[in-house]
Amino acid sequence: MVSFARTHHVAAFAFALAACGGNSRVEAPPEPATLCGKDAASASFVGGDATLVASHETLNSLKLISWPDSLVGFAKRPDDGTVFGFGFGENGDVMRATFAPDGNSIVDAIRTPMGPNRAEWWGSGGPVYYDEAHGLLLMVTHHEEENLENAPFFAHVTLRMAVSKDWGVTWTNLGTIIDHEETVETNANRALTMGNGGFVVHEEAGVPYFYVYHHDVMKDASGPNAGQNNVAVSRAAVDDVIAAALASKAPVFHKFDGTGWSEPGIGGRAADLMPNLSTYGVVGDIDPFYVPEAKRFVAFYPSQVKGNVNPPLWNVLETWSDDGLHWSPASKVYAKDLVGGDPLYTGVRAHNRVIEGCNPTLYRLWVTDTSSRWEFSTLERVDLSVGTPIPYVAGG
Repeated sequence: MVSFARTHHVAAFAFALAACGGNSRVEAPPEPATLCGKDAASASFVGGDATLVASHETLNSLKLISWPDSLVGFAKRPDDGTVFGFGFGENGDVMRATFAPDGNSIVDAIRTPMGPNRAEWWGSGGPVYYDEAHGLLLMVTHHEEENLENAPFFAHVTLRMAVSKDWGVTWTNLGTIIDHEETVETNANRALTMGNGGFVVHEEAGVPYFYVYHHDVMKDASGPNAGQNNVAVSRAAVDDVIAAALASKAPVFHKFDGTGWSEPGIGGRAADLMPNLSTYGVVGDIDPFYVPEAKRFVAFYPSQVKGNVNPPLWNVLETWSDDGLHWSPASKVYAKDLVGGDPLYTGVRAHNRVIEGCNPTLYRLWVTDTSSRWEFSTLERVDLSVGTPIPYVAGG
């Protein structure tokens, strides 16, 4: 496991202690963070019963066909409080669902092709950030480049960024921001997938950064996961990303390599933040957020918890972090595992990746017949509350 460099505040606190004389007064450390009245270090969000938001027929009638085929990213329009859910669906089109104020239904939707043909754009995404000062909506997406001459392998996936100036009615592809170190897919067990680009905004030394989390495949087969990083992270300063978007250019990201951020986002080597599969499961489509109440980051991701049964058992796993780099062992969101055979794409109703309060709402893709995700898809909501972590045990 990579030994990461600790964040700057630890060193700063040690320096402050050293600078104090023997008779100097040392300030008491801050009170431990809490999560809605509970010790944040031993609390988590847990899920209750699911309720139906949109049936398969409703989704199709709104032209939300095969939606969501990605994480769902939420944003609230500041002038009227309208809440939108963004994600990808049929043919890789970007879909915007307008939710009712109570979040219990979808009242309208639009569907926008990202590009004129499949070769130019075929992928998914969803996580969004709204820059109110410039009226920009930014989305991290993934692009799937098919290799028709290499039939066993589906795609080489890279992460891109797109921008909208009209709240998702139209989108502009800014280009690639993150790619694997490996460039050629030659092993079906090391598929060049990358996830859906879940991100948070993390401030360091007064500078806010986008931290984008992704799968990453290395050129060699070393490491705990045979050359595959379960979860890596790349960052770019928020101001730099916005400046690039205003200039219709791809922003420049750098990967965390275990000690710093010098590796390029495109083709650089990254460290694995969650290398132990028995601790974290298969992370895949990680969806991170900042929780001010706890002063910590939380991430959700669907994962098979038992794959040697038919149909397999799924759950949404949850992990917490103080710095966006070191993540706690995973726990389950649901006390009872879910029976199904497809990814359970999720999204949390949180503007700009910030969960406010103690009872966030999680939305999830759900299928009424596991034989086909797209012929039987529905959208459900699960209200979360603060409780004791539900242990995750690999394989059962």
